Amino acid sequence: MKYVLLGVFIGNFFTYAAIYSVHNYISQIIKSNTSLCNRHIALLNSYDVLKILSAYFFGMIGDKFRIRYLVCIFSLIFYVLTMHYITYYVNDSKLRFKTIFFDLLLKFFNTGIIPLIEVMTVNVAAYNPNIWCYSILRLSLVFGRTAGHLIPKYIEDSDVGRYLGLRYFAMCAVPVLLTLHFFTRDIEKKKEMEGGKETLKENLKAIIFSQYFLILLFMVFQGVHRTCTSSFQTIFTRQVSGKKNESNVYVFRTLPEVVADLACPLFEKRFGCLNLVYFGASLGILRALIYSFVTTDFFWLFYFAEIPKAFFSCFVCYGVTKLSKLYNPMERTATAQAFYSGMYNGLAPCITGIIGFFTLKDDTVGSLRTLFLVTAFIGVSGYVFSFFIKNKKF
Repeated sequence: MKYVLLGVFIGNFFTYAAIYSVHNYISQIIKSNTSLCNRHIALLNSYDVLKILSAYFFGMIGDKFRIRYLVCIFSLIFYVLTMHYITYYVNDSKLRFKTIFFDLLLKFFNTGIIPLIEVMTVNVAAYNPNIWCYSILRLSLVFGRTAGHLIPKYIEDSDVGRYLGLRYFAMCAVPVLLTLHFFTRDIEKKKEMEGGKETLKENLKAIIFSQYFLILLFMVFQGVHRTCTSSFQTIFTRQVSGKKNESNVYVFRTLPEVVADLACPLFEKRFGCLNLVYFGASLGILRALIYSFVTTDFFWLFYFAEIPKAFFSCFVCYGVTKLSKLYNPMERTATAQAFYSGMYNGLAPCITGIIGFFTLKDDTVGSLRTLFLVTAFIGVSGYVFSFFIKNKKF
């Protein structure tokens, strides 16, 4: 089992490094290759609502055939191919179908990678009695994200360098994930799914009519400010500072994120996963509020904002992934986690995109600050769902 755990760590590292080579830079890459304004960049997010379908599809396939790692490999390969096209061939002067299609296609394949990786990580960790096992495995996300931000900058400090980083890390990830597919077959509990469509319908119904779905709705409200800061962070950082130093800001988050990741089991044991998510979400709101007041005179706030962001990312991801497993049996964990990804990374960006389209009157820093402030208050309003969610003790 220790070799499987090591393989999961390495596979996660390369996969996350690949994704984060471009994840926070996609909006900037599209903006650089086209003549789109910030309003149209925001509008691209509104189409993300369709990711609910792709997330459910990939999660359902992974659950039904027990091929979660194979789904990850397939999605990662096509993620790279789509990013290749965006980097070299998307050059529209205004928002056209081609730009929308390939941006949406890229995000579709993303929903077939991260949710299934997270499910397999928590499933493998469950076979180890050590309470720190899952947190240690999640450190692969931290180090992978750091590598994804840092290494492509030294390959070539440009949009092409970002794509090359994605491609090289993906080439390392695929053979590891393929090996893990064969070594984790016994870990994924086999379940014959009789009457395919009926079973899938029952799984979806069980998710929607449960406390877990209220948690997902709460996370949609948190996903609004998270999408806003993630989509426009690179653009905003360059506008405020006047130079390309966003990678340094991203990397600064590494140490706080390591601390946050290792603190998760202690917080979970003392307060439970649900309160872990609530507290983490409040820190994400704090980050959006900080962005609302950043000026050229206070650029250091960008670095300070990465501290609550680190705890937000770790606490929310750790907590929701654990809740997906606790609220759902093994045979639908990938479906549940993918459904969460679709809501958090699909419906929330859609709301963000619509708000951004009407809020961003121009491409100035002031308009972006207003957008950050509005989305922060939306995150606060999401806490109304906490009154209807029963804090189950597992």
